[in-house]
Amino acid sequence: MAWLHTLKNWSVHYQAAFHTGLILFIALILHVTTILVYKHLLSRVKADRLVRPMAVLNALRKPIVVLIWYLAIILVLLNFMDYFKDIDVLGSLKTAASLGITIILVWFLLRLINNIEQAMLAGKIGKRKYDETTVDGVSKLSRIVLFVMAGLALLQGMGVPLAGVYTAAGGAGIGITLAAQDMLRNFFGGLVLYFDRPFSIGDWISSPDKKIEGTVEKIGWRTTRIRTFDKRPLYVPNSTFLTVSVENPSRMLYRRIRTDVGVRYNDFKVIAKITVGIEDMLRADDEIATDQTIWVNLVDFAASSLNFRIYAFTKTTDWIKFQQVQQKIFLKVLDIIEENNAEAAFPTRTVLLPNGVSVNQEEVK
Repeated sequence: MAWLHTLKNWSVHYQAAFHTGLILFIALILHVTTILVYKHLLSRVKADRLVRPMAVLNALRKPIVVLIWYLAIILVLLNFMDYFKDIDVLGSLKTAASLGITIILVWFLLRLINNIEQAMLAGKIGKRKYDETTVDGVSKLSRIVLFVMAGLALLQGMGVPLAGVYTAAGGAGIGITLAAQDMLRNFFGGLVLYFDRPFSIGDWISSPDKKIEGTVEKIGWRTTRIRTFDKRPLYVPNSTFLTVSVENPSRMLYRRIRTDVGVRYNDFKVIAKITVGIEDMLRADDEIATDQTIWVNLVDFAASSLNFRIYAFTKTTDWIKFQQVQQKIFLKVLDIIEENNAEAAFPTRTVLLPNGVSVNQEEVK
């Protein structure tokens, strides 16, 4: 019966190795099955153009594979518990399993937030276009909330009493508030920009109160980066926008043409014809917004000219296109003045000489 005793010793000795192999084999089967199921579901989702399920599947693909092998490693270590009799292996492995699952879950949720953010910015979710600034702000806020919750879960998993954490956080919060008031003002200023949306990324903004003008490139939690028209980056603390007024020309509906044109006093008899002709020209132009205010009237008796004002709006809001339209209108105005045998005025002065005073023409020359 010696062979039975030998077989028993062998089975006890190699039982852990056998179970380890079995666990790893099952993990491999689950890994392969997961990949096959993922590919099948992804093909179905792509065929039906289901954006949200696709975002979930893409976010889940790597974390679920890591979870399978992580749990397999935990089970393998539990299989060798008899070799660590002097150590609380079970408690340590339970803590490791809890922490690992929490980290993998956070990883999955971060990937999911990122996928949904990209899909919304690409206009693949819903029928309307989402504002880039709002999407970015909500995504950042979601990540902060997720990290806070994950941190609390990890501390609880490591056996740290949360009551003490809350007490310490309260005391630290008071200290941080006093020591970092500017930082908190910038943080809340960023929140206001994200949710109030006075401007978005890509908008041209200016502030009459501050020397701020340019195109918004990035809205961060502390500063907003603006690219000025000479292509220099300008970093403005977010708290600044809580106290200053901001103009956003990018959201204007029209651009205004407003200018004064002067003609000679000698041409006063054709002023009415000129103003009517210019107004008719403006109303007939396809690039002028005829549903907005249009008027051309005499407004000023200047020192050397009769000034009339042109007031109208262009349909385009693009700055370069507006300049082209305005130039075309100005040239037409000069043509209308010339058609009425008038001339645009320039500064002149008339000198009245007393009787008996003459001017020597040769000296004048």
